Amino acid sequence: MENEPPSYDETTQNATQNEASGDEKIKVWKFDLSLTFIKSIGGIFNVVLIFFSLLCCIILGAAKRVDCYAAYTSAYGFYNFAFGSCILTYILRYIIYIFNLNTRLLWVFPWLIWNPAVSLFFAVTFFISSIAVVANECGKYYGGYKAAAAFGFITFFIMGAELAYNIYLLRRDHPPTENTVLLFVGVERKPPGNAPVYDQDNTTSDSPEESKY
Repeated sequence: MENEPPSYDETTQNATQNEASGDEKIKVWKFDLSLTFIKSIGGIFNVVLIFFSLLCCIILGAAKRVDCYAAYTSAYGFYNFAFGSCILTYILRYIIYIFNLNTRLLWVFPWLIWNPAVSLFFAVTFFISSIAVVANECGKYYGGYKAAAAFGFITFFIMGAELAYNIYLLRRDHPPTENTVLLFVGVERKPPGNAPVYDQDNTTSDSPEESKY
């Protein structure tokens, strides 16, 4: 029958493959979603940053005054750009990771490098845009703009925490290299010539699934 549920052997085989890959999955309709990513530190950071970025955009929109927007359009526009682009970027990344598309796109995006680079970019833009909102006259006298700046700084600190976590994963899991930038952030230097290779048991992660997230 076409609607017959999968046999025990098929179900067991799928479960065995998931365990072997270190990735716990949950089936929703016809899709296998990565439960490992949803519960991971990276997945939690992703959701929290989407929520706070959306909250920042809502607060700034609620505080809107025509005279302030006319006088400081560039400052508020940059604020909306910073947090709005973060929402779109992190929603896209969440979709990529939850469907395990990151493993298929490794040749396009080296995620260990890409993730801290994205975190650094948004941390800088959050900091600058929050200062821009609170530094002008409207930011000094109107509570709505003060709240937008305050939540902007909160989101900046959360992004900074994610950046630190992504750098930790980069330093822990990236193979030895001679790249100057990677060496600067603490990645192990590639041994010269025919130097002996160290015991892999001392360099591999206790939680390999974290490297993906």
